[in-house]
Amino acid sequence: MVYTAWFVVTGLIVDLLWRYPTRWRPELLDPQADRAELATYSRILDVGPPAQVLALVFAFIYPPVSLIIVGGLVI
Repeated sequence: MVYTAWFVVTGLIVDLLWRYPTRWRPELLDPQADRAELATYSRILDVGPPAQVLALVFAFIYPPVSLIIVGGLVI
């Protein structure tokens, strides 16, 4: 449970660090950065926090499923 909770915390921090320049301060990004790549990375990050919260819930119910979810996020 602690392992999965730590993933939730770090996932939310990474998400915040990414969303800040992409949504609220675009001037922090390289002007030559490919907008399609930025959008793709944002879509990938959209999956992380909800899946990590789901893994945390399963850590209380049935821990092996939680580990499978976390393993799936790594791949």
